[in-house]
Amino acid sequence: MHYRIRVADTADKITAIKLVRELTGLGLKASLDLVEARAFFEADREDATLRRIVEDGARAGVRFEFDPPLDLAVTAGGDVSGRPTGPTGEFAIRYRSGVNKIAAIKLVRELNPELGLANARDVVEGQGLVCTGVGAAEVERILGLFAELGASVEVERVAMTCAPEPNLPSPRAGKRPYGQASEDDDF
Repeated sequence: MHYRIRVADTADKITAIKLVRELTGLGLKASLDLVEARAFFEADREDATLRRIVEDGARAGVRFEFDPPLDLAVTAGGDVSGRPTGPTGEFAIRYRSGVNKIAAIKLVRELNPELGLANARDVVEGQGLVCTGVGAAEVERILGLFAELGASVEVERVAMTCAPEPNLPSPRAGKRPYGQASEDDDF
Protein backbone atom coordinates (compact mmCIF):
# COMPACT_ATOMS: atom_id res chain seq x y z
CA MET A 1 0.00 0.00 0.00
CA HIS A 2 1.09 3.57 -0.65
CA TYR A 3 1.70 5.71 2.47
CA ARG A 4 2.78 9.23 3.30
CA ILE A 5 5.17 8.95 6.23
CA ARG A 6 7.13 11.33 8.41
CA VAL A 7 9.37 11.06 11.44
CA ALA A 8 7.20 12.66 14.11
CA ASP A 9 9.69 12.43 16.95
CA THR A 10 13.14 10.96 17.49
CA ALA A 11 15.54 10.36 20.33
CA ASP A 12 18.12 8.83 17.97
CA LYS A 13 18.66 10.82 14.77
CA ILE A 14 21.09 8.30 13.26
CA THR A 15 18.61 5.43 13.56
CA ALA A 16 15.85 7.65 12.16
CA ILE A 17 18.01 8.47 9.12
CA LYS A 18 18.80 4.77 8.56
CA LEU A 19 15.12 3.86 8.73
CA VAL A 20 14.13 6.67 6.33
CA ARG A 21 16.82 5.51 3.92
CA GLU A 22 15.41 1.98 4.13
CA LEU A 23 11.89 3.26 3.50
CA THR A 24 12.72 5.59 0.63
CA GLY A 25 15.94 4.39 -0.96
CA LEU A 26 17.24 7.98 -0.80
CA GLY A 27 20.79 8.94 0.02
CA LEU A 28 22.20 10.07 3.33
CA LYS A 29 21.81 13.84 2.80
CA ALA A 30 18.23 13.61 1.50
CA SER A 31 17.23 11.32 4.38
CA LEU A 32 18.87 13.66 6.89
CA ASP A 33 16.90 16.58 5.45
CA LEU A 34 13.61 14.66 5.74
CA VAL A 35 14.31 13.73 9.37
CA GLU A 36 15.36 17.25 10.39
CA ALA A 37 12.44 18.93 8.60
CA ARG A 38 9.99 16.31 9.87
CA ALA A 39 8.58 16.38 6.35
CA PHE A 40 6.27 13.80 4.82
CA PHE A 41 7.68 11.46 2.19
CA GLU A 42 6.03 8.74 0.18
CA ALA A 43 6.73 5.03 0.42
CA ASP A 44 5.15 2.01 -1.19
CA ARG A 45 6.11 -0.92 1.02
CA GLU A 46 4.39 -4.03 2.32
CA ASP A 47 2.63 -3.58 5.67
CA ALA A 48 4.85 -6.26 7.27
CA THR A 49 7.97 -4.29 6.28
CA LEU A 50 6.48 -1.08 7.64
CA ARG A 51 5.56 -2.78 10.92
CA ARG A 52 9.12 -4.07 11.30
CA ILE A 53 10.52 -0.59 10.65
CA VAL A 54 8.09 0.96 13.14
CA GLU A 55 9.14 -1.67 15.72
CA ASP A 56 12.84 -1.00 15.10
CA GLY A 57 12.19 2.71 15.38
CA ALA A 58 10.23 2.36 18.62
CA ARG A 59 13.12 0.48 20.21
CA ALA A 60 15.42 3.40 19.35
CA GLY A 61 12.96 6.14 20.30
CA VAL A 62 11.88 7.00 16.74
CA ARG A 63 8.15 7.60 16.23
CA PHE A 64 6.60 7.66 12.75
CA GLU A 65 3.35 9.24 11.57
CA PHE A 66 1.46 7.58 8.71
CA ASP A 67 -1.18 8.90 6.31
CA PRO A 68 -3.40 6.88 6.05
CA PRO A 69 -2.74 5.47 9.52
CA LEU A 70 -0.89 2.17 9.59
CA ASP A 71 -2.93 -0.55 11.31
CA LEU A 72 -0.42 -2.07 13.73
CA ALA A 73 -3.03 -4.16 15.53
CA VAL A 74 -3.40 -7.11 13.16
CA THR A 75 -0.88 -9.62 11.89
CA ALA A 76 -0.96 -13.38 11.63
CA GLY A 77 -1.17 -14.82 15.14
CA GLY A 78 -0.95 -11.49 16.98
CA ASP A 79 0.03 -7.91 16.47
CA VAL A 80 3.45 -6.43 15.88
CA SER A 81 4.49 -6.75 19.52
CA GLY A 82 3.52 -10.42 19.66
CA ARG A 83 0.38 -9.84 21.74
CA PRO A 84 -2.00 -12.76 21.75
CA THR A 85 -5.18 -12.25 19.74
CA GLY A 86 -7.30 -14.68 21.72
CA PRO A 87 -8.78 -13.84 25.13
CA THR A 88 -7.90 -17.16 26.76
CA GLY A 89 -4.76 -18.92 27.87
CA GLU A 90 -1.75 -18.14 29.97
CA PHE A 91 1.27 -16.27 28.71
CA ALA A 92 4.85 -15.46 29.61
CA ILE A 93 6.48 -12.08 28.98
CA ARG A 94 10.16 -11.89 28.01
CA TYR A 95 12.14 -8.63 28.03
CA ARG A 96 13.89 -7.96 24.69
CA SER A 97 15.33 -4.43 24.56
CA GLY A 98 14.81 -0.80 25.46
CA VAL A 99 16.45 2.58 25.62
CA ASN A 100 16.12 3.03 29.40
CA LYS A 101 17.42 -0.06 31.20
CA ILE A 102 17.22 1.51 34.66
CA ALA A 103 13.49 2.17 34.29
CA ALA A 104 13.02 -1.35 32.90
CA ILE A 105 14.80 -2.84 35.92
CA LYS A 106 12.55 -0.83 38.24
CA LEU A 107 9.47 -2.06 36.40
CA VAL A 108 10.65 -5.69 36.57
CA ARG A 109 11.08 -5.26 40.33
CA GLU A 110 7.60 -3.74 40.64
CA LEU A 111 6.11 -6.70 38.78
CA ASN A 112 8.19 -9.19 40.80
CA PRO A 113 8.65 -7.81 44.32
CA GLU A 114 10.54 -10.95 45.39
CA LEU A 115 13.38 -10.16 42.96
CA GLY A 116 16.38 -8.28 44.22
CA LEU A 117 18.10 -5.55 42.25
CA ALA A 118 20.78 -7.88 40.84
CA ASN A 119 18.19 -10.45 39.73
CA ALA A 120 16.03 -7.81 38.04
CA ARG A 121 19.13 -6.48 36.27
CA ASP A 122 19.93 -10.01 35.09
CA VAL A 123 16.41 -10.33 33.64
CA VAL A 124 16.79 -7.09 31.68
CA GLU A 125 20.37 -7.63 30.53
CA GLY A 126 19.87 -11.31 29.76
CA GLN A 127 16.53 -10.86 27.96
CA GLY A 128 14.92 -13.10 30.57
CA LEU A 129 11.36 -13.84 31.60
CA VAL A 130 9.70 -10.93 33.34
CA CYS A 131 6.68 -12.98 34.41
CA THR A 132 4.90 -16.18 33.50
CA GLY A 133 1.40 -17.56 33.92
CA VAL A 134 -0.16 -14.19 33.09
CA GLY A 135 -3.70 -13.89 31.73
CA ALA A 136 -4.52 -11.97 28.55
CA ALA A 137 -5.89 -8.90 30.39
CA GLU A 138 -2.76 -8.64 32.54
CA VAL A 139 -0.58 -9.07 29.44
CA GLU A 140 -2.19 -5.97 27.92
CA ARG A 141 -1.53 -3.95 31.07
CA ILE A 142 2.12 -5.05 31.31
CA LEU A 143 2.73 -4.40 27.60
CA GLY A 144 1.41 -0.88 28.11
CA LEU A 145 3.80 -0.30 31.01
CA PHE A 146 6.81 -1.42 28.97
CA ALA A 147 5.62 0.58 25.92
CA GLU A 148 5.60 3.74 28.05
CA LEU A 149 9.30 3.10 28.71
CA GLY A 150 10.05 2.51 25.04
CA ALA A 151 10.95 -1.10 25.83
CA SER A 152 10.32 -4.11 23.64
CA VAL A 153 8.94 -7.29 25.17
CA GLU A 154 7.84 -10.58 23.69
CA VAL A 155 4.73 -12.51 24.66
CA GLU A 156 4.89 -16.30 24.57
CA ARG A 157 2.04 -18.74 25.09
CA VAL A 158 2.81 -21.00 28.03
CA ALA A 159 2.59 -24.68 27.09
CA MET A 160 -0.23 -26.28 28.96
CA THR A 161 -0.21 -30.00 29.64
CA CYS A 162 -3.21 -32.21 30.41
CA ALA A 163 -1.33 -34.81 32.45
CA PRO A 164 -0.73 -34.00 36.10
CA GLU A 165 2.84 -33.77 37.26
CA PRO A 166 4.10 -36.86 39.06
CA ASN A 167 3.74 -36.65 42.81
CA LEU A 168 7.37 -37.03 43.84
CA PRO A 169 8.30 -36.81 47.50
CA SER A 170 10.14 -33.64 48.39
CA PRO A 171 13.85 -33.90 49.22
CA ARG A 172 13.08 -32.41 52.63
CA ALA A 173 10.88 -35.38 53.52
CA GLY A 174 13.96 -37.58 53.84
CA LYS A 175 13.01 -39.90 50.99
CA ARG A 176 14.36 -39.60 47.50
CA PRO A 177 12.81 -41.02 44.36
CA TYR A 178 14.71 -43.91 42.83
CA GLY A 179 17.66 -42.74 40.76
CA GLN A 180 18.37 -39.48 42.55
CA ALA A 181 21.69 -39.11 44.28
CA SER A 182 22.71 -36.66 46.92
CA GLU A 183 26.07 -35.29 47.96
CA ASP A 184 26.00 -37.68 50.96
CA ASP A 185 26.03 -40.80 48.74
CA ASP A 186 29.32 -42.67 48.34
CA PHE A 187 30.17 -43.94 44.87
